[in-house]
Amino acid sequence: MTTRQGLDARIDNVAPHIGIMMALYAAMQFIFAPVMGALSDRLDRRPVLLISLTGAEVTMRRRSGRARRSRIAYFGRAFDI
Repeated sequence: MTTRQGLDARIDNVAPHIGIMMALYAAMQFIFAPVMGALSDRLDRRPVLLISLTGAEVTMRRRSGRARRSRIAYFGRAFDI
């Protein structure tokens, strides 16, 4: 019996991690959507959206696949850093 190594061995456990990442995204949206709404009411919608989207793009480019451990990937996804 041969053992699979490298990328093939890690592919089998992908589904739970994808589910956790999607749940984290939904939870953070649920928590921070009212905060973003209050900010956009106070400041204006366009600057809040531009700052939010620019920050998300910069952090996605910075962390694009560099997380070696799932704990770091979860933290980065939750707080988008």
